[in-house]
Amino acid sequence: MATIGNLFHTIFYQPILNIMVLCYHLIPLKNFGFAIIAITVLSRFILWPLTKKGIDSQKKMTAIQPKLSELQKKYAKDKDRLYQETMALYKEAKINPASGCLPLLLQFPFYIAIYQALGTGLKADNLAKLNADLYTFIPKLTEIKTMFLWFDMTKHDPIMLLPVLVAATQFLQAKLTMGKASGPAADAAKQSMLIMPVVFLIIGLQLPSGLNFYIFLSNLLAIFQQVGPKDFFRFAWLTSVFKKEAKNGNKA
Repeated sequence: MATIGNLFHTIFYQPILNIMVLCYHLIPLKNFGFAIIAITVLSRFILWPLTKKGIDSQKKMTAIQPKLSELQKKYAKDKDRLYQETMALYKEAKINPASGCLPLLLQFPFYIAIYQALGTGLKADNLAKLNADLYTFIPKLTEIKTMFLWFDMTKHDPIMLLPVLVAATQFLQAKLTMGKASGPAADAAKQSMLIMPVVFLIIGLQLPSGLNFYIFLSNLLAIFQQVGPKDFFRFAWLTSVFKKEAKNGNKA
């Protein structure tokens, strides 16, 4: 019987490694950095419908926050009734509370597989094993070049810029998702919005640069999906985030 590790290797790691190597061969510049870009776009394309559902669900959650706050005040001493009324409100608004988490959960196997591919698969002393994991129709590699821009994709970013970019885009993505939400649930979400980028920054300092690059690009594409192409390229979304922060600072 196949172990979970073997199944993960076959279902996630091997396909991602093969796609990465195939992109390396197909892209004229012959660089694994561009292969990571291709994999990021492909993974976001696959998850696009689920991500859209998650974004739509989050917008609906923001819209019903005032009603949720009223329910929490009204049934503060009756937890069972509060749960029933909250579920009824979700049903009325056609909201699935779990749908916002699903795209993130589905991305974790990609993160782990890319981490393994970059952490061990693409190392220069692992060439024989890498070629053994390639499908028969993928050309074998004779050497492994992992430098892209200023960083080695299998090692930590020497100037720590990528972890900072990951944390920044994580914050911006969360800020855009939060919108104008208010109430106790929104306050808890705002605390999480501040904590998670710090967590991503600390973890990112330990990750291979290639994985940080993948997460950064994935965050950018998620923002692109949230705000739309027109505002994304005009940076209107970024301006709105800073205006909201300034407004909140003045109120404080």
